[in-house]
Amino acid sequence: MSLNVKNYLWAAVLGLAMLAAMGMMLVPAAPTAEAAGLSVKQAREALDPLMPGVAIISVEPAAVEGFHEVAVDFRGRKAVVYLDKSLKKILVGDLIDILTKRSYTQAKMQLLSRIDMAAIPLDGALVLGDPKAPNKVVVFDDPD
Repeated sequence: MSLNVKNYLWAAVLGLAMLAAMGMMLVPAAPTAEAAGLSVKQAREALDPLMPGVAIISVEPAAVEGFHEVAVDFRGRKAVVYLDKSLKKILVGDLIDILTKRSYTQAKMQLLSRIDMAAIPLDGALVLGDPKAPNKVVVFDDPD
């Protein structure tokens, strides 16, 4: 594989993460399930030559006929790629509905970036305000 393809993939993964953090206009994700007929194992085998060691998070039908939406974790970064049904071509980038100007890719990235607040250990945390309030803000700080 050429170095340029690897650099492009890495830049695309970073770019998608930055766009997700900025909060683009989003649409609901495609229906979940491996209804697209592609298993996680098949997706991993197809992507492994281009992205060695890739972890597949999910495989779903894409909003574009003939493609699968594959959520991946590659080198510690989450991304969404689109794999064609022949498993020979990959699209890396933002899939946008022209009429609504909404991004399917960013909708999926938002779902992948969610943090379960219940998983954050708050033992010994400084609590300001009502601890039973419906909305919470968690601030991480380095005391040094």
